[in-house]
Amino acid sequence: MVFSKTLVDNQVQPLQISTPDSEVLYAWHVVPIAKYIANEEYLLHERNFTAAQFADSVAFKLLSEDPIHGNAGTVAQGWRTDAYRSLSSGAPDKIHVLAMDYRGFGLSTGSPDEQGLITDGVATVQWAMDVARIPSERIVLVGQSLGTAVAVAVAEHFVRVSQIEFAGIVLVAPFSDLSTLLLTYSIKGLLPILSPLRPYPKLQRFFSDYLRDKWETSARIANLVRKSRKHTGVNEQAN
Repeated sequence: MVFSKTLVDNQVQPLQISTPDSEVLYAWHVVPIAKYIANEEYLLHERNFTAAQFADSVAFKLLSEDPIHGNAGTVAQGWRTDAYRSLSSGAPDKIHVLAMDYRGFGLSTGSPDEQGLITDGVATVQWAMDVARIPSERIVLVGQSLGTAVAVAVAEHFVRVSQIEFAGIVLVAPFSDLSTLLLTYSIKGLLPILSPLRPYPKLQRFFSDYLRDKWETSARIANLVRKSRKHTGVNEQAN
């Protein structure tokens, strides 16, 4: 199957990930190009698995044997396939990319909200660790724009609930929180959203109070750092 001119036949394998609240996420596994070349004959002649049958594929076997894993944003829109190729090119024989559509987007079920998107991110990482058996210390979370808030929330969830930490978090175009973003953001750099209200703090607070989703990334980063063993210098072997 060909999904993009930047990716080759069967380099992308679709899969489904179930969430704890019974949504089904559509996702892609992008095989590293060097691994693809080494296994091209098998991948090209592999039957067309459905997303639900991914665990039976050669691509899944390669993923479960290769303990370096990336987690990126949504799957097929615009430049994203170029981004997958760029991510994987950092180590083209090792770096796998797992990208999913949030609930309510693409082929995923459900409707999006802050807690739902965090649940989607947690479920995707949990799938990588439990099903593909990728250890957390070999997983890098990658997010862009809204995805940065999701990536931070997912990392904060795991360190807070399970004391699980990851190899790294990469944030591209992050924001501190949604309220602050709306006060400074302009659509395509031309059409401001709430910045004209800067001279009127009460009006700014009025509109901010009506935001359903807050995406308080700065606060989550602070909590993540506080609870991180790496940051506090706790030696795992000493516990």
